[in-house]
Formats: sequence, structure tokens, C-alpha cells
Amino acid sequence: MTVPAGAHEHLCRRLVIALPGTYEQARERFERAVPVADELGFTAARSWQEVAIVVQTNAPHGFMRFRRGDVAVLPPTLSPREQAVQYLIGNHMITQTVLRREPSAMLHTALPAVIYRDRQGAARLAVDQPGLPFASYDDPHLTTVGERLDALLGRLICVLGGRVPESLGSALAHHYGLRSAGNDTRSSPRPKSLQRAELPDVAT
Repeated sequence: MTVPAGAHEHLCRRLVIALPGTYEQARERFERAVPVADELGFTAARSWQEVAIVVQTNAPHGFMRFRRGDVAVLPPTLSPREQAVQYLIGNHMITQTVLRREPSAMLHTALPAVIYRDRQGAARLAVDQPGLPFASYDDPHLTTVGERLDALLGRLICVLGGRVPESLGSALAHHYGLRSAGNDTRSSPRPKSLQRAELPDVAT
């Protein structure tokens, strides 16, 4: 697949999720659920099977952290109440799958996410729905990748204790058999592991 040069429009849907507990508790839960990427482990991998093992160990809920940036870097006198931290999260297997299919679509494989405390002191997660940009390529393989990311994001929201938006509900149910209502992860089935066979066929 080759995307022609030029301007290409796609839909964007921002999701703002209420999280239980304090801002500090929500941030700590997020960082436990989305560990720092094990770059050394991925560099040492010699096969897709070894990559899958690193992913399953490093990203128990499908995502790992590539970057963290604390927004509250100004002195308290200039920013006394606002608290927020930015992340860039993703999955190496999904990124490589997209790279082999359409390099320009890698723009959407790493998801910016923000954990912040709102004006009322409540913890929030803000993230764009990942599936919508992939659907704009008119390629069923990339659409499937987007649906997978929607499902992973829905699962992560469950783990964080948030309520999954309806826009992620169908992907969550399709991939994991989980309903978006309730989100009682204690009784939920374990998510499928991210093995090579479960990703779209991108052989060239």
C-alpha cells in the first residue's frame, strides 16, 4: 500500500475518562499498568516469538511507555493547582506490523495520553481514540490494527477503574468478550495475549 503525497483528513475523537482516587493514585496505577518499554529486551530479540515474549512480559495490558513528561515543571507560584503528566504509549509488535504495511500510518501507533487533575480535583485520563485514524486509510488490515488498539485501550481503561466509552465498547467485546458497562475487571476473563498470529497478515 502506498499513500499518495498530499493532505489527508481523518476523524479524531478525544476521550476524557474519570478515574477513581486521587491524581497521584491514578498516575501510579497508570504507570504500573503501562510499564516503561524494555528497549534492551526488544533489541536482543531474534525472532517474532521472542518479541512476543518480551511484549507479554513488558506490556501485560498491551501498552508500554516510550516517554513521560511532567507538565508541572513551573514553580508553584506560577502553576499552584494544575497537575498533569504526559505519556507516549504503544506496542512494538503493532508498530512493526504497521511499518511493514504502510509507514505513514506509524504516525498513529504511539498514543499520546495525559493523566491530570481537573479544576474540581478529580483524576482524569485524556486520550484520542486510536482506531479512527487507521480507518481513514481504506485498508482492512490497518482498520483491524485500529480496532485492536481500541480494544487494548478499552481494556486499559477497565484496569484503571474507569468507565469504557461506548465508542470502544464493540472492539472490547469483540476482542476480549468484555462489556463496557460495569467494568468489573475482577470477574473479567484474561485478555488474549498479543501473539504474532493474532495480528493482521502483513507479509509482502
